[in-house]
Amino acid sequence: MLEDSAAARDLAAHLPLTLELSDSFGFAKTGEVPFLLDATGAIVSCEFAAGEIGYSPAEQAIAIFHFHETGRRIDPGVARIGSIISGLEVIADGRSIVATIRRAT
Repeated sequence: MLEDSAAARDLAAHLPLTLELSDSFGFAKTGEVPFLLDATGAIVSCEFAAGEIGYSPAEQAIAIFHFHETGRRIDPGVARIGSIISGLEVIADGRSIVATIRRAT
């Protein structure tokens, strides 16, 4: 589910979107977005919980967090744009995957 933010609306406007997601240090799958998302007014955080989706303007990448580790910080921070409702276990391993993000029906 996407939040009500400029970055989330930008992402939604480009759906469906297929991305190659790689494991990032065992706690997130990350993938480069082929366009910039508007992060104006986004709340940038350095801590995330499992199931949250973030966007890094600095890396122009989406991160889907599948593991929460207390005290782990993501610098310079990531804008929270949504969350996974179900199926998180599908990405919670060390493999790279190709995933298509689409609107729920």
